[in-house]
Amino acid sequence: MQRAVALVVGALAVVCGTQAQADYVIVSWHQGRTFRVNETTGAITHEWFLPDGGGANNIARSPVTGEVWVTSYQNGRADRLYRLDPLKGFAPEYVQLNVENVRALAFDGEGVLYAAVHVTNTYHRTIHVVNSANGHCQQIAQINSTPLQGMTFMPDGSVLGVSVNGSVGTSALHRIQRSTWSVAQQVPVTQTPMYLQDVGLRPDGTAIVVGSGSPANTGDTVWTVNTSTGVLGPFTPGVTYAGDYRGIAWVPPPPPPCGSSDYNGDGDAATDQDIEAFFACMGGHCCEGCLVDFNGDGDDATDQDIEAFFRVIGGGTC
Repeated sequence: MQRAVALVVGALAVVCGTQAQADYVIVSWHQGRTFRVNETTGAITHEWFLPDGGGANNIARSPVTGEVWVTSYQNGRADRLYRLDPLKGFAPEYVQLNVENVRALAFDGEGVLYAAVHVTNTYHRTIHVVNSANGHCQQIAQINSTPLQGMTFMPDGSVLGVSVNGSVGTSALHRIQRSTWSVAQQVPVTQTPMYLQDVGLRPDGTAIVVGSGSPANTGDTVWTVNTSTGVLGPFTPGVTYAGDYRGIAWVPPPPPPCGSSDYNGDGDAATDQDIEAFFACMGGHCCEGCLVDFNGDGDDATDQDIEAFFRVIGGGTC
């Protein structure tokens, strides 16, 4: 233990174990209403609204940094990006984008943020690389006659998109070549009418879509989808309400009220790696799901947190 403590006092970062479970966050059009849902029970654990009252068009979470961004749309102005803390809610500050009406939002595997933007009075979308620091969106491509509402990056590097033709109530999946942003394959969703708004991947790789059936906006919910056939399946537990779901993202499970002896969540308790992760977090470099307020008293990185950590590591309680 002494060796581990010595190693981490000056640590700048730590690689942490992968969390086996996750919750999901759904955003909706109406006032940017946003839910965090316990994937095991289906219970809504948190509910927030976009600070500016705009409609949330989509959500994306970086696989590199863990940051979560939500787009806010209001007619007549450029869109905004709001950062969401999956446990505390939206930050009041926003990043002003230089485009209007972002429909799809997704990070690739390297943490680059992409957006598909609606071209007014068409079924076209322009594809942009988004700088979340300054809001600049650089157009890199245009996809015609494919009204993308959501997209996600697949493990093979391709893009899986979902579109909706609202006038007739049909949706389709699209396999998009990343190099050219051209549609290589289109798979109609077999259930109609259907108004799908986003597609994503669960941590286990299952494809998930969100949206509504008929009539639109009454009973939006979540389905699994076979990406080869377009057949929808039940997602359990899912959350259904009379709203207008626009996006879904998975986030790490919330930490326990008091930290665990398996601090880094890798399945092994009270190891040198847990100690290293703890002191790195005390220094401001936390792994996902790691508690900086270890004893849950509302104060971060205090002597009391350190004392509680070593009590727990030793088999005691906070």
